[in-house]
Amino acid sequence: MNKLITNEEKDKDVLLFLHGWGCDGSIFKGILPRFKEQFRCIVVDFRGFGYNVDPPADGWTIEDYARDIVQSLNKEGVSEVTIVAHSFGCRVATVIAATNPQLVKAMLFTGAAGFRRFSFRKWFKIRLYKLKKWCCRVGILHPRHLKNSGSEDYRNARPALKNTFVKVVNSDVSRYAVDVRCPLFVTVGDKDDVTPLWMARRYCKLVKDSALVVLKGDHFAFLTDVRFSEIAYQFVRGTR
Repeated sequence: MNKLITNEEKDKDVLLFLHGWGCDGSIFKGILPRFKEQFRCIVVDFRGFGYNVDPPADGWTIEDYARDIVQSLNKEGVSEVTIVAHSFGCRVATVIAATNPQLVKAMLFTGAAGFRRFSFRKWFKIRLYKLKKWCCRVGILHPRHLKNSGSEDYRNARPALKNTFVKVVNSDVSRYAVDVRCPLFVTVGDKDDVTPLWMARRYCKLVKDSALVVLKGDHFAFLTDVRFSEIAYQFVRGTR
């Protein structure tokens, strides 16, 4: 865990900020001022993002990322946190809360990823990609036919993160979400087509103590809807 920003006042409640895939901790800089006076804020870069080192070449799972965060918090002497997470960070937060219930007091998710739903279109694209890959390997097709294969996120991922991306995107945290015992507040943009409303609703269905608010905006509605900072502040203050 690479600490990007931290308020070192040890007597304050800790807010842990976990960013989404393709971002880094700096994405939270705009909303931090609302919290920094009353909370100790720890904002991290996940392995492979921002200023942190890459995960191993064979890739990391969600569980690996969760363990890395927990180990780093232990080294910092942090025994309890409230987590504010976006997208991919919500996957990691869910595993942390389910496997370390004594560590997580409450969680606030925005644009929360974490679940898979069967799609024939995606299934077909995956099978077609694997067929093309085999054809390239045996010399039937030229490797250029794989150039535009895979999702946009996969194509844009650095080589060092491609194996990690595959493991992450194929994970489903349902089995962890049902074991979350802390309060969960979920927000989602009304135009979010990356992590649509059904994902937010599924979190609320699986986590007993949960609530949902729909914001105005896309996958990054927490940056554009001015209500988010106040909603988040009131939630974390209420769970102190």
